[in-house]
Amino acid sequence: MENKRRPVLKILKRNHLIESEEFIEKPHCRICKLARASLDSDSVDVKDLYELLLRFGPFYNRECSLLVSRPKQATWQHVVSKSPAMDSEIEDLYKSAVEEINIKARNTYEEDAVKNYLDDEFIWMMIEDGCFILQVAFYLLGGSTELDYPSDHQVFGEKCNIKALYRTWTRSLFFVGNQIPQIVLMQLMNQSFFRAVLAKRNWERPSSDLFRIALYDSLLLPVLEKQRSSCGSCYSTLRGLIHQIYSCKTKDCMVQPADLLHALHLLIVGPKRSPDKYEDEDDEDSGVLESQGKDLECDGGVTSPIRSATELKQAGIDFKKIPISNGIRGIKFSTNIFRAVLELPTFVFDTDTEWMLRYLIDYELTQEFDRNRCEVGSYVRFMSDLIVTPGDAKLLSNKDIIQANRDQREKLPKLFKELANNIVHSTQNVRVIRLQIEDYYSQPPWEKIRHFLSLVILLTLADSLYSS
Repeated sequence: MENKRRPVLKILKRNHLIESEEFIEKPHCRICKLARASLDSDSVDVKDLYELLLRFGPFYNRECSLLVSRPKQATWQHVVSKSPAMDSEIEDLYKSAVEEINIKARNTYEEDAVKNYLDDEFIWMMIEDGCFILQVAFYLLGGSTELDYPSDHQVFGEKCNIKALYRTWTRSLFFVGNQIPQIVLMQLMNQSFFRAVLAKRNWERPSSDLFRIALYDSLLLPVLEKQRSSCGSCYSTLRGLIHQIYSCKTKDCMVQPADLLHALHLLIVGPKRSPDKYEDEDDEDSGVLESQGKDLECDGGVTSPIRSATELKQAGIDFKKIPISNGIRGIKFSTNIFRAVLELPTFVFDTDTEWMLRYLIDYELTQEFDRNRCEVGSYVRFMSDLIVTPGDAKLLSNKDIIQANRDQREKLPKLFKELANNIVHSTQNVRVIRLQIEDYYSQPPWEKIRHFLSLVILLTLADSLYSS
């Protein structure tokens, strides 16, 4: 039987929770609807959204069918039934929790996205969608037992085929605009049901699955770290503080994700190269080597193709993998007298890679990032130049830069070419690397030999002087 929902206005008056919108700061990255998303769209991604995926939030929710809404209501009732309080008290607690951040949550969406939603309607959408998303996250992170559903439950039961559900759920969670504000999810995580689920086991960070890592880092890790700092010893608290200070110098600690897709984007692009620059700063080629500065200013950010991986290898350029945690910003080209190395992050390419990259490219477009912040698009264009044939893919696979089977390697050239079709600009870092590679590639062979012989002569003279 459906619960009777009491108006949020009464709770607002009872708790005297008054927020003034003019004092609520809007997040830098907001949740925006994908412009081409409509019921009559010819896009495969959009058709899947309306036919196969779960829909969350205000943008795609108005066309929500009973097939989608019933699981949300059922999971909310599960939260109520498993919480240590009366049903009406649980409803009041969740309403009060979301009401505290109501205006902040509304401001997370793009302008006018939720203006037609009454407070009560918006808050219940946040509660039902948010509780469903959190249970999906726990389930994907291995917490089916901790959620305490019957083993034969059609959605969260232990007997369910998680592999079959995985793709539908991850695509639903990360489709552009199909998100609930992070501030809402964290507010719900602090409620008794989710605290109890979190306390039932020792949760470990996934090692390679980017979607699960994004869920763990953005939803579980903040709560776990807060618990450790509040109940740990003085030593562990001090160690945690030192860790946080170090993290601030090496990661995007000042950038809090606005939603799960933003969290995935931050994970993919990796830590900032310079902690003194804000994420929204358009560097306009500052900090580039003087010898390359004029070239960067002249090209206007437009990308010029580079040679394929096979051609670069033949020119003496080696490839080296870097940890996935370094992200796209970790791409680096270095040379010395003996060798030249292009360092690239390890990426696992599977059946979900194409739509993940497509979603992230769409995300950068909807956020209207400038060219120095469209980092996933820049990476895709860079890889499309490197991987022209299956042989290029195999070369990078042998270096563990690409983890893919033979059939997937055969498809990679076409995949990157299609994804990079309309991408014409690169970030500053990638443009610098392109110029460095081109400069090295164009260098005559005798120049490299001359540098080597110069070193040999220098070492010989030094040895002679030392011997005498």
